[in-house]
Amino acid sequence: MEDKKRPILYINACVRRESRTAKLAEKLLARLSESYEEICLQKIAFPVVDEGYLRKRDTGRAL
Repeated sequence: MEDKKRPILYINACVRRESRTAKLAEKLLARLSESYEEICLQKIAFPVVDEGYLRKRDTGRAL
């Protein structure tokens, strides 16, 4: 069995354009010199979760 190295998963939760955390992450990823996959949470449309949604979820009727 061949041991294939998986890419690093970078979950980017930064909102500010000039985020210090994003700058640090970019420097770290560059220093590691390995492939990585970035998931930017700001680009994902999460559903609104309120009591109605939870009620539907709990009865098995949520999307």
